Formats: sequence, structure tokens, C-alpha cells
Amino acid sequence: MNHLAPILGFLLLIGSASAVVILVQAILCAREVRKPPRRTVGWALARGLAADPGEAGLPFENWPLDRPDGVELPVWEIPPGKVESESPTLIMLHGWGQSRIEMLALLSLVLKKHHENGHERSFTTLIPELRGHGEASPGPTTLGHDDCEDVRALIERAGAGPVILLGFSLGSVTAINVAAMAPRNVQGVMALAPYERILIPIAATLRSRQMPHGMTAKLVTRLSTTSANLKRRTSWTARELTCPLDVFVGAQDRIAPPEAGRIIADSAPQGSAHIIEEVGHVGLPEACAGKLAETLEELLAGTRT
Repeated sequence: MNHLAPILGFLLLIGSASAVVILVQAILCAREVRKPPRRTVGWALARGLAADPGEAGLPFENWPLDRPDGVELPVWEIPPGKVESESPTLIMLHGWGQSRIEMLALLSLVLKKHHENGHERSFTTLIPELRGHGEASPGPTTLGHDDCEDVRALIERAGAGPVILLGFSLGSVTAINVAAMAPRNVQGVMALAPYERILIPIAATLRSRQMPHGMTAKLVTRLSTTSANLKRRTSWTARELTCPLDVFVGAQDRIAPPEAGRIIADSAPQGSAHIIEEVGHVGLPEACAGKLAETLEELLAGTRT
């Protein structure tokens, strides 16, 4: 047995070293997940994008949504072109690592299709920064945990009129969760690339970087958000919706697979899945802008069932 001791010691050393490497990788990745690069005005200008609604030819106000914990979330408010009593409000929620700038670009595409379909802009649009992104107060993202309460507060701020939620990826899951929590005046949800569990996009991102994604992905997820958020299943939440849910997924999406999108849509009492062919995760919003405009028009008219 004595001759086995050096071998066992060596194997124990290798195992311990491997565990340390996995832990360090997880900590570094979790830091990136919680604190993604900020996309602000400079980022938009470098890419030729409108940095605010004014540059996109839209009137707007910029005001802060102040949260009880001291976090300040900037919000763009774009008034309707045609003022009506209790005009609906469209709230647009960006994805992880993005900012409200991407949602403004999507809004411009949707409004163009909306106008081509013979409709005027008869709704208010609110586009907030989510925690840990863009020009929000310094601090990390909580991957949807605190975002739900933030968006509920934004809905209260919007008033008593009907609300339509449109989100992409992290924003889409947040929209579904909020609609299930605060259904009073939510008239519909348009969810682009929702995922079933927060672990799924994290593991897919690690896989795309050719990094370990099994145990490492679980550790990263656990270090990045709360245990309550870890337990959430978007399809379970979708069952509680009392409004229409339209899910849009790219057929080639590896971050939010189309199979998950179908399950989420099928779980909702009034759910519909729209599979966009030959599109992955990043290109989905632009690819389905026309369909989004049509769905928005149906929700505004109250004909979406």
C-alpha cells in the first residue's frame, strides 16, 4: 500500500488544482455576467446608431426611475403622435449586455412598418435602462431578479391605461414575469428569444467561447444571481398569464433555443410561437420587425386573442 501513497497524493493534487481552476474561471465569468460592458452614447456613435430618440426623429423626455435602494434607471419617454385619452403604453426591455439604444433601433423599425401599414403612432413608448446596463447607476445586473420590481414600478408610473410589454432575451423573460405578477393593465406581451432558465444562456455563451460549460456554468449562474431567480422556469410563469403572449424565436438561436420558445408559448393560455427561419439570437429583433408591427397593431386594437 505504501507504494500507492505517492500516486494517490499526486491524483489528489491534480484534482485540487482542477477544482481551483474551475472555481477561478467561474468567479471571473460571474463577474463579467454581473457587470457587462456598458453600451452608452459613445458606443452608439461609433456604430452610426441614434444615441437618443431625438436623433431618430422622435420627440422625447429623459427622466429617472428612482428605486428605493438608491438605483437610478434612466427612461426615455416618447409621446404618441396622436393624443388619445388613456393612450396605451409600450414598454421595451433590452437584453443582457445591451442598453436602451438597441430598443430604440428596434422601435424605429417597428414604427416604419407601422406607418407603412397605414397606422399613426397612437401610443406612448417607455424605454428604460435595466440595472447594470447602459447609463443606469453604477452597480451589477441581477439578471432579472430586481428588474421585475423595477418594471412594475414603471408600469405604475405609466398610469391606469393599458400596457404592452416587449422584451428581448433577458428583457423578454422579465416581461413575462412582470405580466404574470401585475396583470391588471398588461394587455399583451411580445417576447423575443425568451429562455426557460437563466442557466441556459450562460451555458450556451460559455460553450460558444469553447470554455467548460457543465459544472462551470452552474457555478457561474449561482454566483451571478439569487437562488429564487435560479429556480424560475419561464414556462411555469407563462401559465399564469391572463393576456396574449407572442413568442418570437430564431430557428438557429443557440442562446435561447426555439424548442424552449415553443414550450413557453404553449404553456400560456393565450400563447403563440413565431419561428423566424435562418436567424440566430442577435439578428432576431431586426428580422421580425414587420411581424412585431402587425402584432402590436392587433394588441392596440384589442383583436389579439
